[in-house]
Amino acid sequence: ASGAQRRLEAERSLKDRILETSPIGITLVDADGMNVYANDRAEEILGRSLDEFRTYVRDDDRWRLVDETGAPLPSDELPFSRVRETGDPAFDEVIGIDRLDGERVWISAHCAPLFDDGDEFDGAVYALEEITERKRLEEGFETTCGRISDAFYSLDSDWNVTYVNDRAAEVI
Repeated sequence: ASGAQRRLEAERSLKDRILETSPIGITLVDADGMNVYANDRAEEILGRSLDEFRTYVRDDDRWRLVDETGAPLPSDELPFSRVRETGDPAFDEVIGIDRLDGERVWISAHCAPLFDDGDEFDGAVYALEEITERKRLEEGFETTCGRISDAFYSLDSDWNVTYVNDRAAEVI
């Protein structure tokens, strides 16, 4: 093999290693919305093998996708749909998904468009992070704060309001 071929093979091997060792789930969806790739972490997060994953389209009913409120997520509100429509990436999209065993998991999805040589939309790449535990803790915090009968609000380190209970909203 020529030096150029060896360099190309080494580059491919490096990319494969990066994808497989990433602590973030990475998936690829083609221009038609068909899932074509998932690294090991994505398989773990989504609860499906790559072979099973490849039988799903982006808005497949088997995903049982929901928004942050638990309402079914319409196809046109999926990150892929918006990325395909606008050509701009979407970040920190919180989506609920049911694994095959029925367990609901929450993911934070980043979705970026891919373009072919003619600048035509050619699919999208997703970076997925499971946030189920964080979502559970946030809901627990809100439930606890909702039980406080006194006016209560919280601020972050930049003095931004992060929570206001009903009594504080009345007073303020």
